[in-house]
Amino acid sequence: MRALAILLLPIGCASVLPDADVRYTGRIVPEAACGAEAPATLVVRHGRFIFTPTDGVLMIAGDVAADGSLAGQLTMPGVDRKPFTMAVRARISGQEISGSYATPRCRFRVALTLR
Repeated sequence: MRALAILLLPIGCASVLPDADVRYTGRIVPEAACGAEAPATLVVRHGRFIFTPTDGVLMIAGDVAADGSLAGQLTMPGVDRKPFTMAVRARISGQEISGSYATPRCRFRVALTLR
């Protein structure tokens, strides 16, 4: 039992380092009259990212390329049981991220800042 606790300790400590994540927050703004402006968050860690549009429960994950570009998508069944794909494409430039977030119903401009 003690050996198990010793093995688990480094894993638990590594996941809570305060500088492990780079967090960007801001707004998504619809490009047409198809949705509402909303908050959004994107977290980068070890070459991967998680984007939470509307700061809700849905998370879109993907990879960050060496040039700072990122892309990811999430497909879930829609209310009509057909695939509903949400996708984000953006680029990190210094302390800002700009790009787009799209659903089958709407396209949003993404503007996030390092926090």
